[in-house]
Amino acid sequence: MTKPIYYSLSTAAYGSLICLIQFRYWHPYCLTGPQFLQYYAAILLTAYIALLIFKNNTMAKLENAAISMFLFLAALGVARLVQGIVNNKPVGYLLLMLLFHLIVIAVIKFQNRKGSK
Repeated sequence: MTKPIYYSLSTAAYGSLICLIQFRYWHPYCLTGPQFLQYYAAILLTAYIALLIFKNNTMAKLENAAISMFLFLAALGVARLVQGIVNNKPVGYLLLMLLFHLIVIAVIKFQNRKGSK
């Protein structure tokens, strides 16, 4: 297996383990608002740390895998954001986390484009 696949699998496996061990659910949509925020913060932190660990000795393939994994995590957050807005729940913290996450995606994409020139 290549390192980008390790990166995606390690992040996904860790996210499932967090859900199962801490909240006793496999799926993050079963979590309440505060539980989802804890889960989402932990999975984002794990993804960022894994990117830093694997980035030292890989090239553009890792950034492509990171972008796809980060876009998946952003889609998960946006889905919960829409669900919170529709159900008239407070979504401020999730919105801030999503904005930060989208900035990180843009920075990685910009560095990837700049490095390929």
